[in-house]
Amino acid sequence: MSDVRVIYCDLPPRIHGLTVGCEEDGQMYYTIVLNSCLSFEMNRCTYFHEAAHIINGDFTHIYSVDELEELRHSA
Repeated sequence: MSDVRVIYCDLPPRIHGLTVGCEEDGQMYYTIVLNSCLSFEMNRCTYFHEAAHIINGDFTHIYSVDELEELRHSA
């Protein structure tokens, strides 16, 4: 997997986490943001969900967030 860092941030409870990707000098870098208000287990599940987006190359496709989440949750 590409270079990934994880940070915790106070987010609204309905947002479990998110991932931000950026390219620099041809290398992709990702930051997975986990909700610091949620439990360890919920953050663990969210981390694996977000990591799957990176592994599946979701940042290289042009999908809306809703389309992408529907695609990943139906697989």
